[in-house]
Amino acid sequence: MNPAPPRILASLLALALPGSALAVTWHVPGDAPTVQAGIDLSAAGDTVRVSSGTYSEAVQFRGSAVVVLGSGSASTTLSGNGVDPTVRFALGEPAGTVLADFTVTGGSSGIVCENGSSPLIRDCALTLNFADGYGGGLRCNASSPTISGCTVTLNSAQLDGGGLYCSDASPAIESCSIDDNIAPRGAGVFATGLSTPSLEGCTIQANSATWGGGLLALSGADLQLTDCVIESNQALDSGAGLYVQAASATLLRCEIALNNTDVDGGGVYLRPNSDLQASNCVINDNDALGSGGGLYVWNSSSALTHCIVARNSAGFRGGAAVSTGSTSTLLNCVMADNSAATQGGGIYSAWWEPVTVTNSILWGNTPEQIYNHLVFPAALTVSYSDVEDGWSGEQNMDANPRFRDYGQYDFILAPASPCIDAGTGGDDGLDWCSLHAQYCQFNSQAPDLGAYGGPGMAGWLD
Repeated sequence: MNPAPPRILASLLALALPGSALAVTWHVPGDAPTVQAGIDLSAAGDTVRVSSGTYSEAVQFRGSAVVVLGSGSASTTLSGNGVDPTVRFALGEPAGTVLADFTVTGGSSGIVCENGSSPLIRDCALTLNFADGYGGGLRCNASSPTISGCTVTLNSAQLDGGGLYCSDASPAIESCSIDDNIAPRGAGVFATGLSTPSLEGCTIQANSATWGGGLLALSGADLQLTDCVIESNQALDSGAGLYVQAASATLLRCEIALNNTDVDGGGVYLRPNSDLQASNCVINDNDALGSGGGLYVWNSSSALTHCIVARNSAGFRGGAAVSTGSTSTLLNCVMADNSAATQGGGIYSAWWEPVTVTNSILWGNTPEQIYNHLVFPAALTVSYSDVEDGWSGEQNMDANPRFRDYGQYDFILAPASPCIDAGTGGDDGLDWCSLHAQYCQFNSQAPDLGAYGGPGMAGWLD
């Protein structure tokens, strides 16, 4: 008599034991010689545990919620064949499907998620994958994976998305590092179509592209970034940190720093019909050989609230920001110590559309704080703001703001700064005495000027 297959034996054993679960744990190479063989043996709810080693194979999940666990990404490697994706979720794998604790390398895309799949990819290293099209490290088409605690590094794509590519996809990316990837567009992250990727607690660093070194959102995509660092990325053309074209991006408590481009938009670049919403963000030390060291906003809309834009530089115009043909607002922001070679060390504005500055401080920018085009000016309104060398408008001032550094906070107002209690609108949202007793005699809850004034001050403390 032939022995029963392992799956049948395991099921019979589970049924024979009162109270035992039907889920089975398979071991590779103990129960199956390869990872794919372990997946093929498994049913929904089963776990495949993979011993340390290098497994030279391309793996495809089979549509069931199976958990595949390596023995740590430092010691367990899935190495592809250079032609196929190393790991593929293509049969609508549901939540509960898990790939964890592997290095994934050598694939034409390291991992592909498509056709409605929604696996959890956890604590994996996706490295040295190359796509001749899209998504060197990870490609997501019409899928919604969760990617947590992963490193996506040294991947490349011939077209878009060296690290991560999204098309009509909604990945949730948590506590990941996306570093040192290469692609013509969106070297770190590329999103297009109806994609709504969310990134929280991620670092996007040292990626290189022609357009969008760190991230690029295109054609209706909507990026959501919270507590992320976008740093030291490069673009040969524009948008070294973040490039947005006919798409939108919302940033909360993010840092965009030390990015550089050979053309425009060292930190952020917005092409026509795009939208940027940034709150409690820092845009510092970026460089553009063209215009817009910190931001370049073209025929789009941008709203910066409780943000700091400092020490950015431009080889032409707009050290901190360029707003041309765009609706741009600054509310409770600091623009300080930025520089441009020709015009608008702080803000360069042009082409009719409204640019509104309220409760903000522009100080130490060279050659001037604001330059509004003489022939094609923006509809510029500045009020309740401190502008070095002065600017006409309601309740504006020209007085040293007395910036100080306090703990992790740059450009905070020293006690007795003239910018304290000088704003309009809602109060500061906290009791300043709780920050330091020295403030009690100077600072009420009336709104201050700058990034730490007004109701969004609490956003810095979250």
